[in-house]
Amino acid sequence: MSIVKSKKWRRTYGREPSWKELSLQAHLTKECKEKLRKSEISIYDMKNLKFCTNRSKEVYAGGHKTTQVFG
Repeated sequence: MSIVKSKKWRRTYGREPSWKELSLQAHLTKECKEKLRKSEISIYDMKNLKFCTNRSKEVYAGGHKTTQVFG
């Protein structure tokens, strides 16, 4: 991650963000990201987290392996 992005996330979270927080910023809907930023929902609240795709939700929840094997 670049220094510029790292500073932005520290400002957003007030500390160094976890990999879960960064992952959610990439895969949640815009409305859900805003609720998360305002602490209206938790990163562990799978019922209220709204993902852009079902695949990203399954990967975040641990339902699928994140690598694919070809052969």
